[in-house]
Amino acid sequence: MRGDLVILDATLPDGSGFDLCRKIRKTSKVPIMFLTAADEETDIIMGLDMGGDDYITKPFKLTVFLSRLNALLRRSENFSQAGEELNSNGIKVRLLTRKFTQNGMPLGLTAGELISGPLRWTASRGRA
Repeated sequence: MRGDLVILDATLPDGSGFDLCRKIRKTSKVPIMFLTAADEETDIIMGLDMGGDDYITKPFKLTVFLSRLNALLRRSENFSQAGEELNSNGIKVRLLTRKFTQNGMPLGLTAGELISGPLRWTASRGRA
């Protein structure tokens, strides 16, 4: 698995985020964060036991999400080599300033907009 962080939803259109987490964990130590509406205690325990490093339930505060994301990246092996931004498919998140851009254009995202649609992406810090 390439990238520095994986963010998964427990419920994916084509399967279970828990199963995908387990598959990723078999071959990679990349930090995995669940960001999901599945907020039952059993879901949280399953996500963490399957190899997730953090589990955030919706709704959430964007500032808390970004702080927890930063904490995961600080603990990851490659943090010292990584930059201060996440890049994926033309979307850039500047972690320190909490600014979002898409193809160079500023995005004014709310927490709700951040999680709309299927949230399944892998971020590569510091690489375009």
